[in-house]
Amino acid sequence: MKIYAVAYNHYWKTASLHLEEIPAPLYFLREGVMALCGILPGIPLPSWIWFRLKNRDDQKWSDNHDGWVNLQDWFGDTQQLFHLFVCTPVYNLVHRYTKTRFLNFPYEFLKERFPEEFTNPEYEFDYEPGEREAIEAAVSEINIQFRESYDLLGYDAIQKRIKYAK
Repeated sequence: MKIYAVAYNHYWKTASLHLEEIPAPLYFLREGVMALCGILPGIPLPSWIWFRLKNRDDQKWSDNHDGWVNLQDWFGDTQQLFHLFVCTPVYNLVHRYTKTRFLNFPYEFLKERFPEEFTNPEYEFDYEPGEREAIEAAVSEINIQFRESYDLLGYDAIQKRIKYAK
């Protein structure tokens, strides 16, 4: 499975394209575990079951610093147990076989190519006087330089990279 995502930062006007290639069975395994994680009820674990922590570094987290903790204090509920013993190992397995690439592009360039991925921020940042204009001028200069480089390299070479994500 080939997946792409557009990441952006409205404040600094930066953007990048994240490309992932995941084997299909692992993709569906990951999505299945995500679905289970969302619907699993958070049933508190019993607090009357006690056990001793074997790792000396962990023993300082027990109430009396003697290494004895109860199940509820240490693991919490069934959602946290599921996350610890199922989600994390599955994500580690999927990550091991995932090929990831990050391509940095100018903000405006990706905004033109993927307008549906960009949200229109309804909020304004707290800019210092003149800071917003300085950022917009710097971004504008970078966009001009990028477009010149883009034209020199040729449209086809960069378009192939973008099609790789689809």
